[in-house]
Amino acid sequence: MLAWGRMIAWAIFDSLFYFSMRRPRLLRVGMGFFRRVWPIFEGPFASLGGTMFLVTRAVDVHEVLRRTTDFLLGPVNQKKILQGDFIISLDPEHKYHDEKKLIGHSLPDNRLAEIERIVDSRADELLYKPESPFEVAEFAERITVAIVEHFWGLDPAGAQSKVVCAEPGRETMRLWLRKLAIVLGSREPAPFGIREIGLACNEEFLSFVEAQCTTHSPDARDMIGYMLKRSGGNVPVVSRNAAALMMTGSAVVTKAFCHAFDQILRRPRVLKDAIDIAKAPILDRPAMGYLLVEGLRFNPVFPVLPRYCVRNTTLAQGTPRATEIPAGSNVIASVLGAMFDPEAVDQPDRFSNARNLQLNRNFAADNWRYGSKRDGTPGDYMIFGGGDHWCLGDQMAIGEMASMAIALLGKLNNPRRPCYSSLRYDGSAVRSLRVWHG
Repeated sequence: MLAWGRMIAWAIFDSLFYFSMRRPRLLRVGMGFFRRVWPIFEGPFASLGGTMFLVTRAVDVHEVLRRTTDFLLGPVNQKKILQGDFIISLDPEHKYHDEKKLIGHSLPDNRLAEIERIVDSRADELLYKPESPFEVAEFAERITVAIVEHFWGLDPAGAQSKVVCAEPGRETMRLWLRKLAIVLGSREPAPFGIREIGLACNEEFLSFVEAQCTTHSPDARDMIGYMLKRSGGNVPVVSRNAAALMMTGSAVVTKAFCHAFDQILRRPRVLKDAIDIAKAPILDRPAMGYLLVEGLRFNPVFPVLPRYCVRNTTLAQGTPRATEIPAGSNVIASVLGAMFDPEAVDQPDRFSNARNLQLNRNFAADNWRYGSKRDGTPGDYMIFGGGDHWCLGDQMAIGEMASMAIALLGKLNNPRRPCYSSLRYDGSAVRSLRVWHG
């Protein structure tokens, strides 16, 4: 009987999970309710799905993300990260820090300018004669494949698949990355056969990356070359981390850009500002980046960040909402609820491009010009995580998205979205965002 109860509970949870993740406005209302009434809410069905706590206040969410020895990411992601013991599934320990240092030292100083150059070049090809409606999601996916090819150094020419139906080469690479992204964005265990498809794609993709890393020159001026040189030619470490970084980076940037661009299209005043930026004589990529990041605040790629509690501990200690979190609990940190917390964010319901955008200080480039001046705070945004698991590619992602938006708005005359929702999904990945123009 208990097994039947668990199965029914998970079926209901899956339905609610996918329904709410695709309706950010409804999710904001729900998270706002919990933030006001039960800021640290204990789920009522512990016997069916395990003990779970939902955390929605900004100060408490920051605490969860900061306390990386109590609230771990590794146990949550270890079954979802198909490449194996990849850096974002690890928790702060020697191996995690060593591999994070390898990636950090491999990043070239001119990475921002290089990514902008790659995006500009590929966008010119894709926007030569844009049709109407224009498919923004496929545009973003093809841009990320260009990043994989020219920034990472992975030649997609020989990519072939028995799992995805696509022409060999770039199109196979594009759909590999999308299918792998679906597993990353799903809950665990992934329902509806998602994991089985992901495992099959992963086997093909990882074998492809390993084969290229084996013959790749460590003197090549790309990320795989830099990582091989820094690691002393350690192909297993380089191929595992490179494959997973390409997969997660492509997945996050594509979905983030579609979510942010959709939010801009919904607001005529903001859209006008974005078009003015795109068509200005002097390109202001940081200004476009601020608009996109603010758009992501309204519909983030990951509205919640799960963590696993490894020891009995107290959250929000010393406050009236102090709560004992037993070992083995799942803690769901609602970054969407936190970014709309009026105690932490000024006028949270207003779309503003003048908020405090703090970025990962450990991976900042000397010529970085997008984020706000460092002030020692986490800032108003949590879309890139926090603590030791703060996204190491946040700067590059904003630069890539800003360049894509400038290219699109500079070429599409009078862009507009339909009156109905134009975002379509393939599992947790964005499959379609159509924009009319002309």
